[in-house]
Amino acid sequence: MTDAASALDDLDATTLKVFLTATSRPLRPLCPGRAGRGETSPPPTAAITRLLADEFRYVVIDTSAGLGEHTLVALEQSTDIVLVSDMDVPSVRNLRKHWTPWICSA
Repeated sequence: MTDAASALDDLDATTLKVFLTATSRPLRPLCPGRAGRGETSPPPTAAITRLLADEFRYVVIDTSAGLGEHTLVALEQSTDIVLVSDMDVPSVRNLRKHWTPWICSA
């Protein structure tokens, strides 16, 4: 991700495919950068996500826990959201309390 963000000025769909990781399955993950290289800021993340969405039918984004800037950018560009939670009572209540109004209003 950080490598793709560093090439953002010249990034198009073809160039972006160079940064995707080859796997034995029909998945093409865009992995985070190497440790110590820093994180990408939300604007490059949004641009890269739009390029991926234009190129692929499905784009799955695994965000960190919490609502950081990157997570909010991913949520703004999402058409479908899958929320994962522990099955203990406090986690389920918290999920329902904080996400139900947001999802129902979208």
